[in-house]
Amino acid sequence: MLTPVLSQIGPRALVRGDFNAHNREWGCRTTSCAGRILMEVMLWAGVGLLKPPPPPFVTLRSSSTLDLTFATPGVRQPQEDKTYAVVSWPEFRTRSKETPPGQGFLDHVASCARETTLVRVPVSSPVPDLSLLNLRANRRRQERIALNSSLPADWTAYRRIDAACRRHARCRHCQS
Repeated sequence: MLTPVLSQIGPRALVRGDFNAHNREWGCRTTSCAGRILMEVMLWAGVGLLKPPPPPFVTLRSSSTLDLTFATPGVRQPQEDKTYAVVSWPEFRTRSKETPPGQGFLDHVASCARETTLVRVPVSSPVPDLSLLNLRANRRRQERIALNSSLPADWTAYRRIDAACRRHARCRHCQS
């Protein structure tokens, strides 16, 4: 159905809508047949998915992203990045276990920190801080609990943590 329309688009076009197609590329938990076909058609037409929005609806066993926006390369703008000093602690721990011979302990710790520290994030993302990272971890933990149980109280707790996380991220975004 989209193929005839997409074959006639020009170099600067946006395709936006609710496609009722699930695909991991835009944040769904599974990829449906319709989602796979939609992605193949969009790749064939030379349009790419703009930054997928986070799913606005998370319910007992599903989450849903309502609208998707695809754009031709003439419309898409390169994503700007910021660089923050954030340490990937799991990577730091694995690298710090093997001390190369002939290198001092402090030199080894410093080199591990340098190798695991720089993180590039999109401009639109908030400045990371420990409170935001903890809120996100709590939100993920509570979401798993809510998905595994059918209790309304678990979903209420998840929504409260999610709202606190969004408020904190908005404040950090305004500060960055």
